[in-house]
Amino acid sequence: MKIVSGRFFSKSELRNRILRDVIILVLFLFITFLIYIQMRSPIPIKFIFKSLFQDVKTSIVEEYSKIFYPTYYFSMQMTPIFDIVNKAPEAYKLLITNFFPKHTFIEKAAMKVGNNYMSITKEGNGYKVVGHIVTNSTESNQYAAVPFEQLSIDSFYIRDGKPYIHLIYIANENIAFEYISQFNVNFNDVELKNIENIYAYLVTGNSKITFPVSYPNTNSNTSDSVTALDYNAIADIMTKEFNGTNEDMLKVYYKDNVYWGYKGTFSVADNNIEIGIIIPEKALINKIQVPIILFLIVFISISVILVVILAVHYIRIIEELKRNHMNIKKIIEEGENTNVEFKSSLRYDSNTEKINKALEEVIMKSIAAFSNTEGGRLFIGISNDGEILGLEHDYSTLKHANRDFFELHLRTLIETYYGNAFSAEGIRIDFVTEDEKDICIVYISKGKEPVYTKITNKQGAKEEKFYIRVGNSSREIANASEIIAYVKKHFK
Repeated sequence: MKIVSGRFFSKSELRNRILRDVIILVLFLFITFLIYIQMRSPIPIKFIFKSLFQDVKTSIVEEYSKIFYPTYYFSMQMTPIFDIVNKAPEAYKLLITNFFPKHTFIEKAAMKVGNNYMSITKEGNGYKVVGHIVTNSTESNQYAAVPFEQLSIDSFYIRDGKPYIHLIYIANENIAFEYISQFNVNFNDVELKNIENIYAYLVTGNSKITFPVSYPNTNSNTSDSVTALDYNAIADIMTKEFNGTNEDMLKVYYKDNVYWGYKGTFSVADNNIEIGIIIPEKALINKIQVPIILFLIVFISISVILVVILAVHYIRIIEELKRNHMNIKKIIEEGENTNVEFKSSLRYDSNTEKINKALEEVIMKSIAAFSNTEGGRLFIGISNDGEILGLEHDYSTLKHANRDFFELHLRTLIETYYGNAFSAEGIRIDFVTEDEKDICIVYISKGKEPVYTKITNKQGAKEEKFYIRVGNSSREIANASEIIAYVKKHFK
């Protein structure tokens, strides 16, 4: 007799349990597979990007502020001087050269940037800037009229493979000065800089630069590496893709490779600058490859352990079922004992060939006795001497002569005598066929509390009696003190 968690398992229940556990296991595998897929999808990639973006943005804003603010305050200090003393440009040039060596004075409102010139002329209430600013882009970056209140024109460009910032400050229609500084961004504090080939790009107006945040591993395959010009093109594609959308992350295809981009903005002194991060998809996959492998190892280990546990669990139950269910004749040969009892029928009296309600009380008495002792099995359809009678006569007393209505009637009796909770938790009903005859097996688990049975006495009245299993029969304990002593000892 197999009891699991205090409950008996019949063949039908075992079948349902196996089906349920298989469904749960399949769902577990499916959910785990979905998690694995999501680990290679935009969900974890977005977390990586957000963390990386904040670190890169902090470093860039810090460096940009170091360049912009000193120059901005210098212009605020110098502009009033330019407005008051406008006939001594040489004095301004001398002052700038001696006290502000990083600034270049632009005489006659013209400046030279690389091999190009930019001229500033008065136009209406603003300034017109004509010319080109050298950037990493092949496009011409021309500025139209600049509002009078605007103090500076800023842009980015690449020189010798390094990013520079170029600020132009206008004092008046005759005087301007410029400031050029290398963008020495320190990415040592970026936590995810170990991802290969991370590039950042900055956009202001028509000006754009890209520069590396990390470099490829020297041991990696360089045949798949891309150049800075490639990243310029990728940045152009991403800028166009981002334009007009509310998305902050997307992927683009370039030269048969996939790249992921994440964008945001920052402001310094009312200057809005777009910042973007570009990472090859291969680098992202390599970054999350280790956790994916660890996840797969854990997943496979858990799956194997679950399969082994379930297999051992059900092999034991199946073996027990084979011993208890399949060899009915062996059980009959062994005869009745403390845990086994045979009953010819549930309600059919073979002597009168009619329904006999007293037989139902006998069945209920046996169920109570098993529950009050150590549990057991009640076989209905087998006589006391071991003859297999079957349930055909009992079937004939029901509305429909089949197993379902037999079980329904038996279950109703149990619920009437002992309640729904007892029927649900302590009783399992199964059917087996032997010699082409149905046999009902009622499994009764050891009760958690005593069960009393109302039996009809000779006067026709109902009396509560207490039964236990002694040897191969159900015995009544009639003495109240004995009942109290037994209950106290047995139901701890």
